[in-house]
Amino acid sequence: SAKPVLGGAGGGASDALLLGIGLILERMARRQQGQPPEASVQLPKVGAEQATSLSILAYLRSIVALVEGSDACAVLALVYLDRALSAGLPKSPSGLRRNQRAARPLRFDAAGWKGLLLASLRLADKMQNDDHYDNNYFAVVGGVSIGELNAWELVLSEALDYRLTVSPAEYARYSQTVRRVHKELCHGG
Repeated sequence: SAKPVLGGAGGGASDALLLGIGLILERMARRQQGQPPEASVQLPKVGAEQATSLSILAYLRSIVALVEGSDACAVLALVYLDRALSAGLPKSPSGLRRNQRAARPLRFDAAGWKGLLLASLRLADKMQNDDHYDNNYFAVVGGVSIGELNAWELVLSEALDYRLTVSPAEYARYSQTVRRVHKELCHGG
């Protein structure tokens, strides 16, 4: 049986939206290039299959197409990445950081962007669609082992403090930003 599209009726994510998100993610990666690696969380190792020459946009397009992702799923993934990269690992209710990695931020750089992007799309799929693809499928289409995907998903979930709910207002802000970035790219402002 065919897999339903995330987010309800209609086709997959629009190319305009993916182009805007891809540009935002490329900017995130460029910003992190100058940060020293020792200042970041130790991230899961990535298998040889994932070490490809695909750009962030090409990888995003590929994964979203193969999992039949919607605009909503892609925007949620962007929200999760932005939250996680802004916060690092969260504090526990006692005010102490959870586990020893917590004081160091996550990095969206050459060593980690594919795992973080795949995990963010996976979490968005789980939140957006009750009848979602499983982790095995996401691992195959993402070019990683199931263990690697699970490890990335855990790192991202911890960085988000397991807060995956996105308010309508927050979703609208990110959607507007993506549209604005796409318009600037395609129409020069």
